[in-house]
Amino acid sequence: MKDILPDFANLGNLSFLEECYKRYLECPIKMDRRWRSFFDELEPLSSSGDSLLDKERRWGHLIALFSPLGLRDHLELVERLGLDPLSISPYTGSVGFEYKDLGHPELELWMQEIIEATFPYTLQAEERARALEILAKVEGFESFFNKKYPGLTRFSSEGMDPFLVILDEIERWSSVHHIEEILLGMPHRGRIAVIAQILHKPYELILREFEDTIEYGLEDSADVKYHKGYTSLSSSKVRWTLSPNSSCLESTDPIVLGQVRALQEIHRKQVMSMLVHGDAAIAGQGVVYETLQMGQLEGFSVGGTFHIIIDNQMGYTTSPREGRSMLYPSSIARSFSAPVCHVNVEDLAGCIQATRLLLEARKKFQVDVFLHLNGYRKQGHNEGDDPTYTQPLEYAIIAKKGSFTQLFSQSEQELDQCRKVSLQEEQKLATTLNKVKEVQAVSPQVLYGKEVQSCLTPDTLFKPIQLQVSIPDLRELGLQLTEVPRGFHIHPKLCKMLEKRKASIEADPSWKEIDWMTAEALAWSVICKHKKRVRLVGQDAVRGTFSQRHASWVDQTTGQRHSSFLFLGEDKVTVHNTLLSEYAALAFELGYSWAATDTLCLWEAQYGDFVIGAQIPIDHYFTTAEQKWHQSSSLTLLLPHGYEGGGPEHSSGRIERFLELAAQNNIQVTYPTTPSQYYHLLCRQALRPIQKPLVIFTPKSLLRHPDNKSALRELSEDS
Repeated sequence: MKDILPDFANLGNLSFLEECYKRYLECPIKMDRRWRSFFDELEPLSSSGDSLLDKERRWGHLIALFSPLGLRDHLELVERLGLDPLSISPYTGSVGFEYKDLGHPELELWMQEIIEATFPYTLQAEERARALEILAKVEGFESFFNKKYPGLTRFSSEGMDPFLVILDEIERWSSVHHIEEILLGMPHRGRIAVIAQILHKPYELILREFEDTIEYGLEDSADVKYHKGYTSLSSSKVRWTLSPNSSCLESTDPIVLGQVRALQEIHRKQVMSMLVHGDAAIAGQGVVYETLQMGQLEGFSVGGTFHIIIDNQMGYTTSPREGRSMLYPSSIARSFSAPVCHVNVEDLAGCIQATRLLLEARKKFQVDVFLHLNGYRKQGHNEGDDPTYTQPLEYAIIAKKGSFTQLFSQSEQELDQCRKVSLQEEQKLATTLNKVKEVQAVSPQVLYGKEVQSCLTPDTLFKPIQLQVSIPDLRELGLQLTEVPRGFHIHPKLCKMLEKRKASIEADPSWKEIDWMTAEALAWSVICKHKKRVRLVGQDAVRGTFSQRHASWVDQTTGQRHSSFLFLGEDKVTVHNTLLSEYAALAFELGYSWAATDTLCLWEAQYGDFVIGAQIPIDHYFTTAEQKWHQSSSLTLLLPHGYEGGGPEHSSGRIERFLELAAQNNIQVTYPTTPSQYYHLLCRQALRPIQKPLVIFTPKSLLRHPDNKSALRELSEDS
């Protein structure tokens, strides 16, 4: 029988409804998802219909024991669903699964088969030994810092130590599956332990940061230790890159994905994106939704991201009931058809097997996946915090918990070996600290393993590039920009625009005929001829907010698109419309620009004043990343529509905001008034040897102003 499609005009036809409902009970996955949604609204709380196993597949996560604190807030819902809290099945252990009703039948059936064949999982002896060694080292690391730097904020991993075992498993899996690099974005908790134990940053460098024996100059600054990034090549030949992050916890998410996209698109690397979230941050920060929304968009997708939620059962002092309306911090995953595994930090085998399941799902189906790791904070929010003020009951439970090596060791011999490894780690740190105290301060170059771009003088910063493009060469490029493919039905108005452009290029080179958009198109073409790439993104950037750009044309009979820059080579110029976002969209391009040093990256606001929506990435990354983290960028912001009488909403890109942010030659703020100035700004930004963020306030009224034209000779000979 063919799938029955929704026809809600038939809702009064009982026999038709009964047939649909019968098929829903037999195999809901094979039904059209709109019918499934219709019956899901009516049926999920009924105790009849589905078998117990079917109910557990869908709702078993509600009774799975994945909270190490024994918290369970939805027993009433369990009773209404007719679930048996004492049931023993793959769905009711210490791992909870959410993979049903995602609108992805192939993924759901695949996960169902794997779950029911491999859970619950028992660790092999060598797997447990490897995990215990990692945990013992982490315990020794954290113990040393508790003793030597008591009360100093570092956001330790204690209470979440198996998180590092999970990262180790991801690295091992990645090595087998030929992943060259993992780009990791994560907040503060456990970050220093991850840098030390997974990325293997030398203890000397870590301890110098704690001892403040680093000499920072004007061109760099001493950001807090748990903001900094690091990169290293593991023994399994997988490169880890931890992206720097600010105190705006989820702000790194789109930046990481931008870097991954650039590495995949330009460098053709096998790269995986991985984001770690706090339970309160993923539920409360809107940029998470914006970032996930980009996951399947052309020009922004990265083949699925592996997400880990570090669930401490609270955000600072705020309980889940006070901090979110949804059942789980991972509930946002359902909006994007992303499967979720809820795991208990005290079930090491479940953590490892769930990690493998999600890694395979991401690889096979190119989707985002979520590992919801439930643990606790042993120290409170930070090492100087007393959490018993506000969470006395939870911390009464936490106080009774031993170490993870005690929990997972199966013999006294294993536990003794763990104690030995932990003590060795402490002694190694103590010996290194003594050496650090004997040596004088070092420069940041030692920490980062590369030269820091020296503080540039204004003369250097504004030095023009020597770019001589002959008039014949400019004409050849310009004429190619106006060529319409044979048989392509172009819009009549666009045809007239191309005719005017062609005439302006063929005119006497001393006549002022070149308009703003022709200058932009010529600049992009020249940049590509110098073996660089151009990437522009923004809301409505392809056509242009003021219908001025038309970077690609649409056939008026077939809807087929054609890029006017295709003659320069495949993907040399890419222009993408973004989702209706400033925050995540601009941050994505920042990350892209960090990794794509051979590309002129441009982000265009729909209107200049909309850039206010991206203030966090501008303040925390665009203007400061070079000084804080030695991350250079040539990202260029195009902010259209200056003070041109558009009223309070569309009157200004707020030039004064950027002037206030400019310090120590960190950014350049410009307001070109002629097409030739705009042309030379773009060429200079792409082709000069240094990288600096650039802000260009682009006009609206001058785009088509008859008196605002430049001569082709000005593009060829001036600077």
